[in-house]
Amino acid sequence: MKRRRRAAGCCADSTFPLDIPQGTARKLAGSDGWEVLWEQLAEHIEDGPNNANNRFQVAARLNQGFEVEGPFWGNGLKRDIAGLPRKRPQDGWDDNLPPSLRNAERMVPRAQEVWKLNGAGSVGGQALTGIAALERLRQRRDDVCVWPFETLGEGSAHVLAEIYPSLIDPYPGNEVLDARQVKAVVEALRELDRRGELESYLQAPNDMPPHVRHEEGAILGMHDPEGFRAVATSRSV
Repeated sequence: MKRRRRAAGCCADSTFPLDIPQGTARKLAGSDGWEVLWEQLAEHIEDGPNNANNRFQVAARLNQGFEVEGPFWGNGLKRDIAGLPRKRPQDGWDDNLPPSLRNAERMVPRAQEVWKLNGAGSVGGQALTGIAALERLRQRRDDVCVWPFETLGEGSAHVLAEIYPSLIDPYPGNEVLDARQVKAVVEALRELDRRGELESYLQAPNDMPPHVRHEEGAILGMHDPEGFRAVATSRSV
């Protein structure tokens, strides 16, 4: 479906990766780019109102596109699922499997790999269900852009951007850590918007590799973590 490209008017955020390492889309869908994988996840992921979903089964189905075990791993169910290992594959990365990390995880080492579906810090399950939900949103509306994949032209749009709350210090207070971390990011984005600087963060840096720009995606603020952190600190004092 053709979509109008618009500039950032506001910024919606996620705490899960918005895509997976380069080469995956070509292996699974026969072509490069982020859109084909988003469409495939929206088609196959079922996510009910009681939070029940089939993310483990879909991950196992995606794994069938590779000749070796993986890349998705971390079956969190009591029963075994054919094609979905419980432990991380030891071999095949960058060979028969895609890279284990995106450029984003290399630049932000504390961020978890998208292939991990279960366990401490895992984000893979959230990525599968979250991307499917965002793709369905995109299919319903024409005023949504996904950073950094889509060109932000004239006008305004709701921008979907990947965040990593641990990139900056949490907001002070007595709330749980997750809530304070997300609040800190939201306040930092609000302050950048107030200063008229948010748009510059929503431009793809000139040195962003093509496979990141069109396939892997990036974490908002990771190319200027010190500046992003400084804005967040100014809002939390």
